[in-house]
Amino acid sequence: MTETDFDTPRNLAFEGGTSELTTVSLTAVGLVRAYHGDRFALDAGGGLRAWRAESEITLKSGLRPGSTDSSTTTFADPILALRAHVALADRWILNAYGDIGGFGIESDLTWQLMATVGYHISDRFTAHAGYRHMRLERSTGSLSLDVDMTGPILGFTYRF
Repeated sequence: MTETDFDTPRNLAFEGGTSELTTVSLTAVGLVRAYHGDRFALDAGGGLRAWRAESEITLKSGLRPGSTDSSTTTFADPILALRAHVALADRWILNAYGDIGGFGIESDLTWQLMATVGYHISDRFTAHAGYRHMRLERSTGSLSLDVDMTGPILGFTYRF
């Protein structure tokens, strides 16, 4: 969730306001091993990314009474993905992941890049820590979006 206060022109009609954007995304990807070497592997695949975005704008009363307006949209985009896996040591790994999608079907463009360092806790479980950047551009529907999300990421992998 992102919240921003703003001023209105000369603060006459309204005494400024607040805008709030909440996004939730879920990515599901199937990957197959395209290359496997001694210390390096490359996976390729595809899937989809589902989104829910809610926007709310509140204008504070001035000469005119205050008001609030909101919009919510949900949609899903197809994506194509690549993941590189490098064995650093006995239990330590480095993963680089990227995907791209949208293709004008629901959103104009969605993509993410992520790099993580992982530790194999057991044969089935791996813990990951890293950094990710995700982007969404959508100009159709009830809510136009141009959003960048960047920050640390923690995760776990279960292999079956």
